[in-house]
Amino acid sequence: MSRYRGKIKTWHVVNEPIDDARGTLGALRPSVWLQYLGPKYIDMSFRLAHRVDPAAELVLNEYDIECVGAAFATRRQALLMLVRDLLARGVPLHGIGLQGHIQGKYEIDEEGLSGFVSEIKSLGLSVHVTELDVIDKDLPGPIAVRDALVAARAHDFLHAIFAAARPSVIATWGITDNYTWVPMWNKREDGMPNRPLPLDGRYQPKPLWAVIDYFCRKAA
Repeated sequence: MSRYRGKIKTWHVVNEPIDDARGTLGALRPSVWLQYLGPKYIDMSFRLAHRVDPAAELVLNEYDIECVGAAFATRRQALLMLVRDLLARGVPLHGIGLQGHIQGKYEIDEEGLSGFVSEIKSLGLSVHVTELDVIDKDLPGPIAVRDALVAARAHDFLHAIFAAARPSVIATWGITDNYTWVPMWNKREDGMPNRPLPLDGRYQPKPLWAVIDYFCRKAA
């Protein structure tokens, strides 16, 4: 950060701190930082980052908070509780990154997500969409049908966010289906290539591109 002080506007200081177990509210993900520094490693990270570049926007980044289901609702609650605790301790936290690795088999909890974003906004924090793609492992095989469902999930996700606050950023986790992390962990059983991103393998725009373009224009 000292090398790029004054040149980079926003830093993701802490990534995915919530425990994946999803069962214990307030539990932090096991990590070397938690093991050796304890729960205050998050406070320490943000305070140090702010000291190095006081003008930079500092963001906490998390995933799996957008879909319908008790596990997603619990993660939203856990993240909100963590954010409130950090702010109560005077931690220089300025924004929340919503990764948006949408699990396509689940519907978006528009009411729950919009309510969460409203809470974040009420705390004076910015909202960033940081790693948008749609995991299509369990969606139907036909490309036109699958692409339409991917676009619909992204639309519902972004619509719910925009209903509560205009995000500062809409960023995807890659551009073309040629280069994506999705098949490493979510390979389709039918052997067909995953299609989680705005451009296909020939770099042609898909319906997801149109959805992102629409909301980016709204944010302009």
